[in-house]
Amino acid sequence: MGYAVVVRKDPRKGYVRIKARPSETRSSKLEVRNEDINLTLTYEKLRKMDPGATWFLHISKKMLLNGTVKNPKMKPTRLSLEEIIKVLENI
Repeated sequence: MGYAVVVRKDPRKGYVRIKARPSETRSSKLEVRNEDINLTLTYEKLRKMDPGATWFLHISKKMLLNGTVKNPKMKPTRLSLEEIIKVLENI
């Protein structure tokens, strides 16, 4: 749909997923567009705002995850979706 970043919060478990659009490669020109988003600053800010939550920054720097059914030890964030969006808007 053309979005650069998507945020999703599970209403039942409270888990949050923040995903940025992957790099785009133009195969006709063999040129990589450098408009990539790096979620490192968002990760650092959210960890400071909610130190009790478990945040995982994927090695690609394009996925920031909080909570998963695959790891029951992870703790969901107490931050609201609106608070998370404010962080994204200010970085």
